[in-house]
Amino acid sequence: MLSVFRRPKVLLATMALLAIGAPALAAPKDFSKEIAEVGQLARLDGQPVLASEFESPLNPMFDFTGVDNGRQGRALIMQRALNGFRAKALNTLAPKMLADCPVEATAADIQAFYPYWRRQVALEQKRLADMDVEDMVEPPASPFKGMTLLPNAPLTELAQVSARTADAEPLAAEAVRQWKTYHCVQAAYGGDAFFTIAVDRDGMNWPVGPVLTGKAVGARVVRVPDTGNLEPITALGRFFRDAEKRGLLTFDNPQYRAYFFERYESGTYDRMKEPARAKTYLERAPWTVDGAYAVAGT
Repeated sequence: MLSVFRRPKVLLATMALLAIGAPALAAPKDFSKEIAEVGQLARLDGQPVLASEFESPLNPMFDFTGVDNGRQGRALIMQRALNGFRAKALNTLAPKMLADCPVEATAADIQAFYPYWRRQVALEQKRLADMDVEDMVEPPASPFKGMTLLPNAPLTELAQVSARTADAEPLAAEAVRQWKTYHCVQAAYGGDAFFTIAVDRDGMNWPVGPVLTGKAVGARVVRVPDTGNLEPITALGRFFRDAEKRGLLTFDNPQYRAYFFERYESGTYDRMKEPARAKTYLERAPWTVDGAYAVAGT
């Protein structure tokens, strides 16, 4: 992930924009009505969760994708909002439902994470060098009116990351928490289906591509080991079904419920075809694995 867009209440998918060479677009259309009509997504631990928490009414991505106001806009807003809601639901319910498997980072976790972070940066530097590609630091011009791209913190700087690096600790804690959450869900609920985009066309040879993901920090993007790039799809589906049985997750709209569980139960996202490696990765924290290029599952 190369850069992140910044604007109040708007975060745009970077990868969709990197291929754009068009001039800046006009000001986006207003989708306030459609967001209000999508309304409540679900109730999470007894509290209503609205689509407006995850969507901006002036998101130029809608115009870029050619979505119209009305039914088409509502459908896309519903999907985007529920996609964002999944992470909120997991982070809210995991501490409650997995009390015997703590997900928060300890001080020892964070200290051990810095060498792992540096190893992953070295992996990315090697990957770019093998392709004879320079590290992209300065962002390209934004195609959207009133929006700018954030620059990347250089990999040469991140190769020295440590406890003394500004803003490193919360990023490390977040990455640790992400892995621990998936670890605990897989340990408690099991399953053989896993999803990641970091595989080849056959769903093998994981991980493929960058091992880092960008996080906006202040006026730039900091790349952090992507500890959330391997979803335990079967286990997550069982986890959320259990949350339903306990009354911790409820949907009034059957369409919203169906879309929420489609990711876990349709078979569409059973992408990684190396379940043994996936299970190995989720059994042992990657920052505890020794080696110059310790990486997921190897």
